[in-house]
Amino acid sequence: MEPKDEWEIKIGAPVSGRRISMAALDDSLFASGAMGVCCGIHPQEGAIFSPCKGEVVQLAETKHAFGIRTAEGIEVLVHLGIDTVEMNGEGFTTLIQKGDEVKKGQLVMKMDLDKIRKAKYETTVITIITNTNQFADVHPIGAEQLVVGEDLLSIQK
Repeated sequence: MEPKDEWEIKIGAPVSGRRISMAALDDSLFASGAMGVCCGIHPQEGAIFSPCKGEVVQLAETKHAFGIRTAEGIEVLVHLGIDTVEMNGEGFTTLIQKGDEVKKGQLVMKMDLDKIRKAKYETTVITIITNTNQFADVHPIGAEQLVVGEDLLSIQK
């Protein structure tokens, strides 16, 4: 039997809720795949968990997004809400800092869903593989209804 030089890494759901396909996202930049293959979740609650193990390499000043790089070089961006950058950090609490090492399933952020809705923004949590083009395949996997940590995206070298 020949050794396989392929591998598959699975990125988990950062929040529990209903899956939204990339094409159905209410933001043309994400829906087009311009930032990379992604998947949205309509969140049931505002607790946001790390979708993978890695280093926090990006944390938006406005607290609406954070990025993690895994040991395998996968760059995962988690974007909280649509156009929520306009809220200038209102309704978001960060529990991490740039440079932190995080574990899959670790509580990393909180978003106040009511405050975001009252400000007339969508609460969709989007998970993007921003360096999609460096991998052979990136695609959504898992169920329609997701629980934190369940498989969301598959990446293959």
